[in-house]
Amino acid sequence: MFLFTTRTTKAVAKVLGVEEARPSNYQKPKNDELDKKNGFRNLILGTQYSEISNLLQIDNGFFTNVFKSKDDESKQYILKEKGGNIGDAEIREIKVIFNQDMLTKISVDVMGKQNVLILKESLIKAYGQPFSESNRIITWCGEDNKLDLIIDDKSGWATAEFTNKKVDKQVDEIIKDRKIKEEEDMKKKAKESSEQGAKSL
Repeated sequence: MFLFTTRTTKAVAKVLGVEEARPSNYQKPKNDELDKKNGFRNLILGTQYSEISNLLQIDNGFFTNVFKSKDDESKQYILKEKGGNIGDAEIREIKVIFNQDMLTKISVDVMGKQNVLILKESLIKAYGQPFSESNRIITWCGEDNKLDLIIDDKSGWATAEFTNKKVDKQVDEIIKDRKIKEEEDMKKKAKESSEQGAKSL
């Protein structure tokens, strides 16, 4: 049984022992409804951390060790209030991931085969036929947004993951700019120390 929110669909595919169902040209289709909502219910991808109040930080140990890369600074939270069901499918919990204080991923988890089936049908009703589908990963793509439904039939578990490539790119640029500044500061300090050492000789 998988009781976690994934960092990446690729990582989940690895854990489940399947390849990620993402064709190389997945950015081409435009799912206007997916882009228009830009999230799930009142959760909007790219929202600042300070703007969402009902969050409960959870132990990120397993999440960090399995799904985060070395330079990943993201943090995972559970929504205290998960809201209503999706159709007749009971939501087990909603997890959100922030990086650089921006909401970068929303994951909606359900348990039980009936709930998994209802969730899948509800997503098709809301967003139309998926762009790609395998036994365990179903993908809808907008111009900016992406939705992956990841299913584990053995445990009767599924999670719907909402992400936005513009938000992800913005986060990457913030991290890159900070690292460049840190490197420049280190070089400056090293140069100053070297010059100071030369004067003391």
